[in-house]
Amino acid sequence: MFKKILVPLDGSEIAEKAVPFVISEAQKHNAKIIVIRVIPPLRASVMSIPSVVEKVDQEVEDIVKDYLEEITSSLRTQGLDVETAIEKGKPAECILQYAKRTGCDLIVIGTYGYTRAIKWRTGSVANNILRARMDIPILIIPT
Repeated sequence: MFKKILVPLDGSEIAEKAVPFVISEAQKHNAKIIVIRVIPPLRASVMSIPSVVEKVDQEVEDIVKDYLEEITSSLRTQGLDVETAIEKGKPAECILQYAKRTGCDLIVIGTYGYTRAIKWRTGSVANNILRARMDIPILIIPT
C-alpha cells in the first residue's frame, strides 16, 4: 500500500504522461501525491555574474511555482491530497534524496523511452534513478 507517491515533472509532456497513473494509484491507496520539480544548476558561463544569477534564479523559480500550481490545482479538483516541492541541483540526485528524506514509498517517472545506447551516451534522469537501486519502488512510464 502506498502512502506517498512522488512524481518528478520537468515541464514536458513526456514527464506528464506519468500523471494519470499517479492519479489512479493515489485514488486506490488514498495516497498523498508529491509533485517535485528540480531546477538544475545554471551553466558556468552565467554563474560568473552574481546579479544575473540571482535574477535568473528568481525568474526560473517563479515559472516553476506557476507550473506546479497549474498541475496541482487540477489534481486537487479531483479530491486528491497533493503537495509540491522544488529542489535545486542535479535532478536524479535531488529526487532520490527528497524521496528518502520525506518517506515516499513510490516514485513514478515518465521517460522518453530512448534505446539503451542513447541512454548510455547521454544519460537520463529516469536511468540515473533506476541505477541508484534505492529501497523505494520506481515505476518508469515510457512514452
